[in-house]
Amino acid sequence: MRSRLARTLLDCLLLSVALTLAPGAFCQTDSKQLRKLVIGPLQPNVASTRTIGGTELHLYQVTVQAGQCATIQLEQRGTDVVLQLVGEHDSPIVAVDDAITSTGTERLEFVAEATSIYSIAIKPKVPSSTGSYEIRAEVRPANDTDRRLFEAWKLRTFANQLYDSDKAVDAIAPAQEALRLVSQALPDDDLRIALFRRDLGLIFHLAARSEQARTLLEQSLEVFTEKLGKEAPQTFFTQSRLGSVYEKLGDLSKAERLVSDALEVEERVLPDGDPLIAGTLKTLGIVYIDRHDAPRAEKQYFRALAIMDKAGLSDTVSYAQLLNNLGVAAVAQSKLDDAERYYRRSLEFDVSHYGPDSAALSYPLNNLGVLARRRRDYPAAEDYFKRALRIKEKAVGAQHPEYAAVLMNLSTVYRSEGSYEQSLKTEQQAVAIFEKDSEADDPDLISPLANLVSSYIALGDFNNAIKYQAQLEPALEREISMNLAIGSERQKLTFLSTMGERMDRTLSLNLRNDPTDDRAAALAATVLLQRKGRLLEAMTDNFAQLRRRASPEDQRLLDDLKATTVQLAQITLRRSQRFAPAERLKTLQELEQKKEKLEAVISRNNEEFRVKARPVTLENVCAALPPRTALIEFATYRPYDPKATDPEQFGARRYAAYVITAHSPPKGVDLGPSDVIDSALASFRAALQDPARHDASSLGRVVGEKIIDPIREALTGPTRLLISPDGQLDLIPFEALRDAAGNYLVEQYAISYLLSGRDLLRMQAPIESAEPPVILADPLFEKTGAVQLASARSGAYSASTLRSITTGTKLSEVYFAPLPGTRVEAARIHELFPDSKVLTGPNASRAAIQELSAPGILHIATHGFFLKDSSAAEMSGGGSNNTTDFENPLLRSGLALTNANLVRDGDNEGIFTALEAANLNLWGTKLVTLSACDTGMGEVRNGEGVYGLRRAFFMAGAQSMVMSLWPVSDYLTREMMVSYYTALKHGAGRADALRRVQLALIHRKDRRHPFYWASFIEAGEWANLAGRR
Repeated sequence: MRSRLARTLLDCLLLSVALTLAPGAFCQTDSKQLRKLVIGPLQPNVASTRTIGGTELHLYQVTVQAGQCATIQLEQRGTDVVLQLVGEHDSPIVAVDDAITSTGTERLEFVAEATSIYSIAIKPKVPSSTGSYEIRAEVRPANDTDRRLFEAWKLRTFANQLYDSDKAVDAIAPAQEALRLVSQALPDDDLRIALFRRDLGLIFHLAARSEQARTLLEQSLEVFTEKLGKEAPQTFFTQSRLGSVYEKLGDLSKAERLVSDALEVEERVLPDGDPLIAGTLKTLGIVYIDRHDAPRAEKQYFRALAIMDKAGLSDTVSYAQLLNNLGVAAVAQSKLDDAERYYRRSLEFDVSHYGPDSAALSYPLNNLGVLARRRRDYPAAEDYFKRALRIKEKAVGAQHPEYAAVLMNLSTVYRSEGSYEQSLKTEQQAVAIFEKDSEADDPDLISPLANLVSSYIALGDFNNAIKYQAQLEPALEREISMNLAIGSERQKLTFLSTMGERMDRTLSLNLRNDPTDDRAAALAATVLLQRKGRLLEAMTDNFAQLRRRASPEDQRLLDDLKATTVQLAQITLRRSQRFAPAERLKTLQELEQKKEKLEAVISRNNEEFRVKARPVTLENVCAALPPRTALIEFATYRPYDPKATDPEQFGARRYAAYVITAHSPPKGVDLGPSDVIDSALASFRAALQDPARHDASSLGRVVGEKIIDPIREALTGPTRLLISPDGQLDLIPFEALRDAAGNYLVEQYAISYLLSGRDLLRMQAPIESAEPPVILADPLFEKTGAVQLASARSGAYSASTLRSITTGTKLSEVYFAPLPGTRVEAARIHELFPDSKVLTGPNASRAAIQELSAPGILHIATHGFFLKDSSAAEMSGGGSNNTTDFENPLLRSGLALTNANLVRDGDNEGIFTALEAANLNLWGTKLVTLSACDTGMGEVRNGEGVYGLRRAFFMAGAQSMVMSLWPVSDYLTREMMVSYYTALKHGAGRADALRRVQLALIHRKDRRHPFYWASFIEAGEWANLAGRR
């Protein structure tokens, strides 16, 4: 059995890889289970045709004189067989299975050392199959080449048998000698050399010599592709096996591409349900397990099992291995009862076929031990692990990584029982084994080092805990980078969702275990800088790379993605009466799948062109900070306690803040429980949105006490704050927080917002604008021009005076009122920037905005909308309760453009969603201003910011944004915007210009309430439009 490690936070589960040398060996039909039929003699040059069932073994005899070479040629007709020269007890001397599929020709050649009757066996590979074949024998005098080739085929068969017995190291020598012999006997470009080279590559792979395996398989694949084409069985079989090698090497991008492409060809050219497809599905499942996408892995395994069940292959080694892997996928989804059932079925097969001490048993035994530990049955877990260790030591030795993986699992039992010294000793032994054959940043070191750190923390040895946590982080960063380089947005998000606990542990080590240690603080700050906002960065980079290259193929991909996104938005928003519910759901699912595939292709195409960005280190970020500037990285985390048992190891979520400056060590502070702070934030937000309330000031002080006062000392020198919020902090203006003296934060500091301090490194390579500014205002929401708003607003201003966002139930019931004041706003800004293009009335359309290409400034003055998740199921205005349409929050927010009110009639041409905005080309746009209400709002996701228009426009390439956090009056918005652009025109920075407007309003008695001046915030690059800070 072949394995790979499936790492969870604490455990190493063992995956069965089961790569086969002979493609048909995946089926592994036992000859003893076949009904032997002796057909009779083969006459030279006389073809014989017969039907063969999947449970039959056909035997022929052929008489060959000493010194002659016999050629047995078998044409397969609807069934896949292995052609063998057999000896005593029907044991194979030479086995040939190179046609792979149920068609094609197998060719066996051997040289007779003595005149005799030789036996030829024909063995089906699929018990459920029935087909026929034509067999023919030819005999001629043998030459030296024939003798060399016969020796090579015998060695190849012997090496194959060793390989299938898990003796890969022993198989290397005969496989190398076989390759040497065929290389001497045949021309360099002969396909048979490629076959032998591929065999040796797979043997090297099983023997953990992956680089040699990669070289040989790539050479073979090149020959097969050139001579046979991409759709030849040998080509796609070798390609999928090369993908498995890259999986072992940790290059998941190439692994997934190779295996997925091979699977696509197999499903197109092979008969439905061909067992070869099951083998490729199994490999693809392992790649998905590596990417922490257990649901997709499980899907591949179920498909593979269904194929094997139909083929009658449920009583095979490969089937048992698939059950083991299904158990791994189930554990990753916390389906422990399902996992136990799969593991026990796999274990029962191994015991019945190999006995109680077989090496195969170590896999389900280890995995059952993990289940027992999670269920807190520690005696049973210890017994499973020790049984697995005894088997592993006998099979592969006590220095093998698989032995170390089981050792590490045993250590978690000791720690769970409170035996920390014993746990530490066992982990040290396991780590030493892993480190022997691993690079410093090998992802296989993540779980061993994490467990070692846990034991050091439990023992109170924080010095060593910090030391090994620092060794662990580069390996984790490498794994994150590899996974974010490939796949769709959903796949990336699925992977990142498994990484949260990793960051929790790093922050806890500093904030809870050793808050005064500068090394721990620096490590935690570095992890925050590297991990926050990674998904947005990955998706943004993909689009950036494509637009930089701008080849016809790249443009086609972008156009296809844009068109798919538009369709997805239109059908999602359209009234469901236009579609039958089943038809609508099917269409949406197909579009979502198409979108995912396009995103994955874009990621793949960017792989070799990916920009070598500056490493994200604390030192690089500090160096990018301007003088007298402080970066505040906020985070939510769950305190980690290694002495607790699952799932109590992680406590209730809390807020933390790290202050980073150019010349001082970072300072981390625990701010308190998230629920307490979130409650204060909600009260503060409510007060901010109502100018009639008199408690906004006091509530701003309450929030300031909780999130600013604890870090106030570190902010004494700076005059500018770069704030990277997290959680509900994303939805408040820090400018409106107050200190003990009653001063607003905006009166003390210039403030700008970043998704992550890592953004500072990206800002060092600005892109020039392609077009002059564009100003879009006063759309014609409907042809009648009626003036009305659907959702009434309370407060000092009537609904008709608010540029209001709609957060109601059904979008089809919303009525966007005309905004004639925005036309005046547009005219005033146009006077300041006379080269700008103004789009108003019917020209302020979705079509116009979709045609933009990196204008220097994009100013949009219109209504916004944001539908809450709770009402998403009714978003279309129909009766459908299916919420799967709206899992992407970018479909629940957007802007109202020309004809927006026609959505009630099933036409959503005037609704421009955030999802569509994300596909705009704004690479080179210096500033996007959304002069609409609540445009900074959206769904908050910890570590990834706000999912809404804010995220969409940054993903599209905008350098900076000005947006609002609540509705304000049309008149006040116009006043602020004109003042803001006037300051920009005179050279003020994008953040400083907004601050000037805010300070001016604060000093006006009738505008001092934060409602009037704090609704708009600036995020991203804060320099002026010329790039000067």
